[in-house]
Amino acid sequence: MSRWIETDECRDILGSLEQCALSLHQTRQSKPAWKWVVLSLHNALQGAMVCHLSGTAGLGALSERSCKDWLEWHERDRHGELEDFPPRDFVAGAPDLFKRLGNESSRIENGCGRVIAISDMQEKSFKRLHSLRNEFVHFSPKGWSIERKYISEIICDILDVICLILDDDWPFRMVVAGASNSWSSSSAAMSPSAAGMAIGESGWPSAMQGPAARPARRAADARRWREVTGSVRFLS
Repeated sequence: MSRWIETDECRDILGSLEQCALSLHQTRQSKPAWKWVVLSLHNALQGAMVCHLSGTAGLGALSERSCKDWLEWHERDRHGELEDFPPRDFVAGAPDLFKRLGNESSRIENGCGRVIAISDMQEKSFKRLHSLRNEFVHFSPKGWSIERKYISEIICDILDVICLILDDDWPFRMVVAGASNSWSSSSAAMSPSAAGMAIGESGWPSAMQGPAARPARRAADARRWREVTGSVRFLS
């Protein structure tokens, strides 16, 4: 077993999607698993939005205050006036990221992923997902019943948004040339046999280590993303 736990922004999205598929499978025996369906799906969407909105400066997914701190720090660096450490990154909240996703005027960095046309239903599903996520994370003393169909509809709409991000050339541009062709098939067309794969299996060869192997890892991850989104859609 490796001494180090290695990850990056792309593999974090994949891990969240895998957890969502695994949790959906577990809901057949355990109702509390629905909590982890909601949390992992929300995390996958947020990670995908961060990748989509981050331009070459890496500022597009940060809060406005964090972006301002970085710009001021770089300006002091340009004038040789640095006497402190770089500022910390603070990612904007999911509602702000979702707004930037479909509204160019809300963005704080150019040169990132294209503006995505968000439908009214997808926006409504995001608000519902974010509300459910907050309720689960900050659970107050209460009894709570949620219609399964309600969550299933949210899952389908959010997966559609994630797939629109995956189809864009920008967020995962580090994938080796030609790998994007493996993303072209719609996750909605995944067969039950493909959806019944060994969910949770990482699919990351142990030999793929270090920066030089990162594009190859991402190509494998790209294929895996499609497989797992298909699994989530089928299981929901």
